[in-house]
Amino acid sequence: MNEEKSPFNEFNWDSEITDVDFFGEIQKIQEKVPEKEEKKEEEKSKEEKIEEEKIFEDLIEEQEENSSETLEKPSTGLKDSLQYLIEQGIIELDENEELPESVDNDYLTDIIDKSIEKRFEESIKNLPEDLKNIIKYVNNGGSLEDIITILSESSELSEDIDLSDESNQEKVLRYLLKQEGEDDEIIEANIEFLKDSGKLAAISEKKFEKWKNDKKTELEMEVENQKKQKQLLKENQIKFKKDISEYLSSNNEIKGLTISKNEEKELPSYISDTSIKLQDGRQITPFYRDLFEALKDREKIIALAKIIKSDFDFSSMKKNIVTKQTQKLKEEIQRQEKSTDKRSSQKTRLIDLL
Repeated sequence: MNEEKSPFNEFNWDSEITDVDFFGEIQKIQEKVPEKEEKKEEEKSKEEKIEEEKIFEDLIEEQEENSSETLEKPSTGLKDSLQYLIEQGIIELDENEELPESVDNDYLTDIIDKSIEKRFEESIKNLPEDLKNIIKYVNNGGSLEDIITILSESSELSEDIDLSDESNQEKVLRYLLKQEGEDDEIIEANIEFLKDSGKLAAISEKKFEKWKNDKKTELEMEVENQKKQKQLLKENQIKFKKDISEYLSSNNEIKGLTISKNEEKELPSYISDTSIKLQDGRQITPFYRDLFEALKDREKIIALAKIIKSDFDFSSMKKNIVTKQTQKLKEEIQRQEKSTDKRSSQKTRLIDLL
């Protein structure tokens, strides 16, 4: 029986094994395939990173929007709460004044300030007039030193001087005539004439009363001017805050810096609200407080100087950040390439493929 020819019989196993470098072929395959696969993996890795960053940014933006909506959402109970405080006599409205349809923070702050002012006026009404004016002046932001200076400008005379004494009558006339610009010779002549005519007491008292009234009027004007200045500062502060709010609402990027929704809501108050009280009684904004604190730090001073000197040009800073990020990405890619080259350079054993 003749054996049927078979391709297996005709195949020279020994010669094929010697002619084919099995491990060499595997290495060639590894050198080609992983390179393409690595590129795909790198591209995929980059795409995944970009996608992750996008998702992360979207989540942050969504959180900020939700937070902003919560902050901006008007309190439906604000007007009812204010109405309750009014009914309890804690807050007082002006005569014939009614609550508006919507009560916002600005209105609430204003009505609380007015109520505090009324209670303040009520609490000092029985004090001596001079003391009352001093307290009002300082309460409106004036300096205690300034108001004391005004009161002590005429220290040579006292409001409770005894004018029944002729020597005090002469003292008052000498001082007041001197204030009017008269020289010593004329002053003495006037005093002698009034003494001889018996009018010294009447004239000195008349001039003294006028002096007291003028002094009182001057002090009241100082107090009123300080009150007007305080009100003007308040109005300017409200306007300044409103301008910042409007600008931020229409600009989400300033000098290359992105403004988040939370920052859009918080920055106007941070910059303009004088909520920080200093030891000397002055009030400043949180922004100025933090600025003054920053000026105590050498590194922060240098950083601020650099920013201001460049006219707030952040392009170099952004370029530096991008360069660092790019360098970091390059290093990561190089690290992956080295890792891939190291793996591909290792020969795979036949047993590893089985």
